[in-house]
Amino acid sequence: MYTQHLLVPEHQAGASGEMSLGYMMRNVQEVATNHFASQNGLPCDDKGSWKVAFFIANCHLQIARPPRVGEEIAVGTFLRRVSGAFFERDTEIRSAQGEVLVRSCSNWFLLDRQSMSVLKPSECPYQNEMEGRDFPVTSQRRLRFSLDALRWVGERTIRYTMIDANGHTNNAVYGDLAMDACWQVFGGRQPSGAQFVFNHQAKLGDRLQLFAAEEENDVLLVGKIGDGREAPDGKGACFVCALEK
Repeated sequence: MYTQHLLVPEHQAGASGEMSLGYMMRNVQEVATNHFASQNGLPCDDKGSWKVAFFIANCHLQIARPPRVGEEIAVGTFLRRVSGAFFERDTEIRSAQGEVLVRSCSNWFLLDRQSMSVLKPSECPYQNEMEGRDFPVTSQRRLRFSLDALRWVGERTIRYTMIDANGHTNNAVYGDLAMDACWQVFGGRQPSGAQFVFNHQAKLGDRLQLFAAEEENDVLLVGKIGDGREAPDGKGACFVCALEK
């Protein structure tokens, strides 16, 4: 397992002093990138830019306890499975005492950064050591929802600071968007879990229409790109997430 250590800074926490969902997702993303780079160096073009990029398809976080400001944590990750350009990755955030705080399972695709198309297996000459260990979290590739239960809860325009180096909204931004839309349900605390499925990229200037449905055990949030308030169908959703109470 590849591990990096972090003293949780204030900017990663919300008003409660707990690490926000968006920053949990950012730390999972960062350790994944660093793990890949540690095995393969930095596959760059002649201008020094990365030749490849990762696109996350879905992820599931189980949150036993959010890390707190000033707390020393260890973020560890390993690859459960690699098939060509497909990566299934598991990650844990632990306290200095070894307490499991957050577990995450995520599925990624490796893309050519110029064309943003999925690489062919022959184009993936990278070292990716897999670990055949048990992990209690899986990530669904589809989250089903009922159109009748959804209600419009707001609109967010994708701004410059939401865009990452790959030219689209970074996956962790959706964690922030989800909590902005649903924070009142959680009363200032973080959810006990979160599942995300990413269907379409949101880019600079896109208007993201948000729809939510509160259920017994979670809050479902669906985002679609467009101007209207008509609820999206399964194919028309930019992303779908379930925030677990």
